[in-house]
Amino acid sequence: MAFKGLCNLRIQQAEEAVGQPLNVGFDFGDYEHFRKPRGFGVTFIEPGVCHMRFAYKLADAQLHRADAIIRHELGHVVDALVPARRLDAWAKKRGVSLAHTVEVRADDIAHAIWGTKLKYDEDTVQSTRHGNPRRPKHLGL
Repeated sequence: MAFKGLCNLRIQQAEEAVGQPLNVGFDFGDYEHFRKPRGFGVTFIEPGVCHMRFAYKLADAQLHRADAIIRHELGHVVDALVPARRLDAWAKKRGVSLAHTVEVRADDIAHAIWGTKLKYDEDTVQSTRHGNPRRPKHLGL
């Protein structure tokens, strides 16, 4: 599946899971973080709207990496657009306790939406296939 189709599918699934439309767009572009080897995605948050930007190099990444990064960024989107109290209760019903730190919380939200934990591969980049199920502390929480 092409990246754009996968991203649209994951947005639709996230909307269905949380029971509300998500005012989010996405594109490929440049961003300072993308110069780092593990820099693939960022979410810009404005009141009531989010925009995910992905590094051009993500278009050539393996599916497990691209999918995990989309899921993680959508975790940020959901966190920004769904009221916190409602989101925490929703996740709890799905058996997931959401962290209070931004990056781990995005992973937890992705876990609540898709039912599987994101992992961190040998490059400490998100993966749906293999790696450590805990975000490495040196990446920040």
